Amino acid sequence: MDLTVIIDQAGLNQRAHARLMRDINRQLGERHKSERLRRHFYRNKYTAVGGEYRYQGRTKAWRKRKEKKGVDPLRPNFLTGQMQSDVVGSSIVRATQNRWTVQARNSSFPLSRWRRREMEIIGSSEVVEDMKLRGEMYARLAQTVEYNPPRKKVIRPRGADGKFLTHNAGGG
Repeated sequence: MDLTVIIDQAGLNQRAHARLMRDINRQLGERHKSERLRRHFYRNKYTAVGGEYRYQGRTKAWRKRKEKKGVDPLRPNFLTGQMQSDVVGSSIVRATQNRWTVQARNSSFPLSRWRRREMEIIGSSEVVEDMKLRGEMYARLAQTVEYNPPRKKVIRPRGADGKFLTHNAGGG
């Protein structure tokens, strides 16, 4: 005779916690890519010189060139729109249990180191927003069966000698 006991324990084992955090970080990275990455190409408080994304100022010659093309000279990383469509469309989100990153990719021309940094940077207000959302998601998802399944333990009776009792299938 076997007795099955369902142990109701709160908490995740290390492997489930790591998988949960990786999934949460991937969701946050995908959210950043779909909702916030476009901000890097528009004139706003984030992309202003000295703003949250810490963009560097463009030269006077570069601003004149943009004016000749009919583009807002203070709109960063945008001249024809090719880089915006490439970076937003083909960026890769990488997630671990500790953090997520967006790797900017551009198929038309290589990105310089400082321009890649401008594309991949995350503002301090966005970090605070992500931390709050990460806590809410963790509290909600940690209770799901996918990450915290009910634990079962089978208890088998032991004889006087301390060995497990076996069932005799032969009936003899």
